[in-house]
Amino acid sequence: MLRKHQINEQLIQQTLSEIPEEDYLATIENLIVEKQNRLKENDPIKARPKTYTFLMSKGYEPKHVLTILKRKI
Repeated sequence: MLRKHQINEQLIQQTLSEIPEEDYLATIENLIVEKQNRLKENDPIKARPKTYTFLMSKGYEPKHVLTILKRKI
């Protein structure tokens, strides 16, 4: 998302490195739980892509999102 708005890559990386990884991962996990609670879809096969798309639209890193999604769903 930030790249789409032409934010400097170096600035993005610098800012992300300032966020403690534990906090970053906990935020992703909390958002996954919240999204799952809001979804009317109980089938994990259908819920996982919807949750993934939601988190990607928020700008979270795919590798972290996928790791946590595999554990949660």
